[in-house]
Amino acid sequence: MNRLPKMDGDSDHGWTRMKDVESRESSVESKIIGMQSVHEPRLSTLDLRPPFLSVSIRGKNLKSQSRTVVWTALALWACVISSSPAAPLPSGWRYDQEFNVPAPGLVKLSLPPATLDSARPSLEDVRVLDDSGTETGYFIERPLPAVKIIQNVKSFQVSMQPRSTIITVETGIAQPLDTIGLETPASDFIKPVRVEGSRDGKNWQILSQGQPIFRQLNGASRMAVSFPSGAWAWLKLTVDDQRFAPIPFTGARVHATVLEPAPTEWMPAAIFERNENPGETRIAVNLGAANLSIANVRIGTAEPLFTRRVRLAVPQVSEESIREQNVGQGVIYKVAVEDQPASENLVVPLGQLVRSRWLWWCSS
Repeated sequence: MNRLPKMDGDSDHGWTRMKDVESRESSVESKIIGMQSVHEPRLSTLDLRPPFLSVSIRGKNLKSQSRTVVWTALALWACVISSSPAAPLPSGWRYDQEFNVPAPGLVKLSLPPATLDSARPSLEDVRVLDDSGTETGYFIERPLPAVKIIQNVKSFQVSMQPRSTIITVETGIAQPLDTIGLETPASDFIKPVRVEGSRDGKNWQILSQGQPIFRQLNGASRMAVSFPSGAWAWLKLTVDDQRFAPIPFTGARVHATVLEPAPTEWMPAAIFERNENPGETRIAVNLGAANLSIANVRIGTAEPLFTRRVRLAVPQVSEESIREQNVGQGVIYKVAVEDQPASENLVVPLGQLVRSRWLWWCSS
C-alpha cells in the first residue's frame, strides 16, 4: 500500500478543499514563474481545472475532526475517527490518501495532482469507505469553462482623422463586456488603441489606454483589446496612426464577460529540455502528474520585447511509434509602442484533459 500526500481541508466557501500539491521537479509556490529568457526557459505554470469529489460523511461517533482516507488505483477511502480503531484497509488497492473533515455532511474536495496521477483518467477506480470498511457513495464533478458570448457589433462606423482612426460601434448587447476584437486585412503593423465606453453615445468614459493591436509577417497577431468589465451600449476606439500608416478596418466583435468562470488553480511545472530546430524551438515540459485538466499554460521570460506563435502538443503512443498530437495554440508577446506602456501575454489556452505527464511547447 502506497500512502499519497495527505489532503488538508479548510472551511473556505463552505466545503473542504485540498491544498495545492507542488510538482516534484519544482519548489515554486506562487503563480508567477521565472526563467532567464525565451531561449533559455526554466519553469512554466499550469492553470488547472481540478475535478471535485463530493461525499456525504455521517455524524455517528464523530469527534471534533474526522480523518478521511482517500484511496486510489486504486481507491479513495473515507474513515471517521471514533473511539474504536478503524477497520483495516481492504487488500488489492495500491494507494490511499487522507483528508480532514471538520463536521458531518456533504464534503467537497478538489482532487490534487498526486491523486489524479495515481488514478485512471475517468476516476472509475476511486472508492470511498467509512470507518467500518463499508463503501460510501460519492460523485465526481468536472468543472467546465463557461461559454463566452462573442457576437458582431450592431453598428460599425470608421472616421479618419489627421493622426488617428476613430471607430465607433453600437455593441447591441445588454450584458457586461470586457473585450472588443477588430477585423482588418492589413498585415505588418502595430498600433496603440484607446477604448472609451458610453451608455448614451454622447458621454464617454476612458476604459483602456495604449493597448497595442498588431499583426506580423510570421503570423503572430493580436487584434483584441480588453478593458474592465461593464455594460456599455457604445464603444469608441481611437487607433493611433502617428507612427504607422492608417489601415482599413472592416468590422468588430464584442466579448461578453463570463460572470461565473470555472474554478481554476495554478501549479508549477518543470521545463525538462529544449531543442532548437529550423524555425522552431521545442520545449519539453514535465507536468509532474498525468490526467490533469489544464485550462492554460503560462511561461515566463526576461526578454523585453518579442512575439512568438506557440503550439502545444502531447505524445501519442501507438503500437509502432510515438507521435505528437496538437492540443492547443496561441500567441505570446511582449510589445511596446513609443510613449505607451508595455503590453504582454504569456499564456496559451489549452482547455482539455492531458493524460500524459509530458507536454511539448513549440514556438516559432
